[in-house]
Amino acid sequence: MPHYYFHIRDGEHLVVDDEGLCCDDMDAARFEARASARDLLAQEIRHGVTPDGRKIEITDRDGAVVETVALRDVLYGYAQQSTAKH
Repeated sequence: MPHYYFHIRDGEHLVVDDEGLCCDDMDAARFEARASARDLLAQEIRHGVTPDGRKIEITDRDGAVVETVALRDVLYGYAQQSTAKH
């Protein structure tokens, strides 16, 4: 089962996910990233922060970014327009 990591990028700042998660496939990894994005959005909204610029970078075991999910895209419903880098 593939192992993916879900790093949070805010401009030049990167919060690294050291543990990652095993997912059945890229669709499952994308689902996890979107769920995490919704959780982050809920926290930001409660604190009056806007999600502009924050993204979740999905990386493979080798550290290559395989897809990026922008928080604002999840907020505004552009769920299927994430940036794939296959």
